[in-house]
Amino acid sequence: MLAFIAVPPGDPGDISQVTTPDQKKLGKDHGQGLKESNIVGQFFAVLFSSLIDGLEIIIRELVGLYDEVLSLFVGLVTAAQGTQTQGFYDLTASILNDLLGMELAGSEIAAAGKAHGLVGAMQKAGGDLFNVLLNEFLGAQPSVKGGPAGLPGTPGTPLSPDQGLKGAAAFLGFILSFGVRQGNLEMISTAIPESFRMFEGIRAYGELMAKNLGLGRLSRRVLTPIIQETIIGPLQAKLNVQYRPKALDPKQLAAAFIRGDIDRADYVDGLARAGYTDKNADILIADTYTRLNIGEIFTLHETGQISDAENLKMMQQLGYNSSDVPLVRKARALELVRSIDRAYIVTAIGDLHHGLIDLQTLNADIEATVLTREEKDAYRRNGANRAAARGRLLSLGFLKKAYLEAAIDLGEFERHVEALGYDQDDRDIIEQELLVEQKAAADKKKAAAAKIAAKAAADAAKKAGKTPTTPPATPGG
Repeated sequence: MLAFIAVPPGDPGDISQVTTPDQKKLGKDHGQGLKESNIVGQFFAVLFSSLIDGLEIIIRELVGLYDEVLSLFVGLVTAAQGTQTQGFYDLTASILNDLLGMELAGSEIAAAGKAHGLVGAMQKAGGDLFNVLLNEFLGAQPSVKGGPAGLPGTPGTPLSPDQGLKGAAAFLGFILSFGVRQGNLEMISTAIPESFRMFEGIRAYGELMAKNLGLGRLSRRVLTPIIQETIIGPLQAKLNVQYRPKALDPKQLAAAFIRGDIDRADYVDGLARAGYTDKNADILIADTYTRLNIGEIFTLHETGQISDAENLKMMQQLGYNSSDVPLVRKARALELVRSIDRAYIVTAIGDLHHGLIDLQTLNADIEATVLTREEKDAYRRNGANRAAARGRLLSLGFLKKAYLEAAIDLGEFERHVEALGYDQDDRDIIEQELLVEQKAAADKKKAAAAKIAAKAAADAAKKAGKTPTTPPATPGG
């Protein structure tokens, strides 16, 4: 055997080397490959996904089957309700008759049901109930009929307090009547032996209808104003007179203390009864005082009557932040300047109207002000309108000169002055001044003429060697 495994003579390189595999490394590589491939996670994800989808399908089918079974029972329950039958409509009318205490025809409800189905029948039944109650509340005879506009009563006629009183009385009477009828039915049903009480459940119809209509709550609403005005109000007034529970509020207490109506002990005691501490007393007093307004504080500060620190403190007491006080001061100062600028521009527009300045000068004056953009635009527009009017109309001075020189008469003068924009009172004053000027001019001319005549007479007398006679004095001369 050794001969078979002995190395034959020759080149030893011809023999191949056999390597033993590392099983541990192979197992590790295999596990790492499974981990990186995530095949296990995918397997369980697919498994659970399939289970959830399957459960959803099963549950959906089971619920659908359950709904099918319920639909069969619902149909039976609907049939047991007896709707859309003559008996159902007759029973509805009978219950309404029991509730309202009057006769309603089941045949009319049935006819409405045949024409418009169950909804139409219930509209008829509800309309009858509505009209009967409304007729009773309006003081009319109970009836299912409505008025001209579909509702009981006269359209456009307001309800009176008496109708409200009658309506409340009718409603309470309706509630009492229904209660008595239900009591009678209860008494009769209990008087019948239990083994013969075949129709004991009939009483439940009226009770359920009264409950659904909320008759109990409605009756309490009707009784509420009666109790409020006749019991609660007078009782509260009596208690107030007897025990005087009302007290002054903190503001009123502080004001009374400031005026001297109460002393500090009463003031603090009143605050204590209202739940305030003694520390809050001074705070409420300070808060109640009437303080100087912004304008008064501004005037005092700007005229040097109070210091900057006092100004800041007083402004903070009014609720202003310390950083806003300089801005408030600047705004107040600008407002004063703007009022002066407005008066100046109004005067400048008057100067433009009388020809003392031109439009360019006016616009420059407007631009130099601290007015808002809107105010400047308005003044420029008005100034331009004035300039345009001044170019088309004669000035007042020129018109006076023309009248005094007899170029126009008084009527023409008045028309021109009116065109300049003067009102009637101003025109009357201008006319009076014009007449005074006219008289003064006439007197002046007359005096000059008399003076010239006297001089001429003196010259003539001198030439004739006679002493001239002094002429009598003339008015204004």
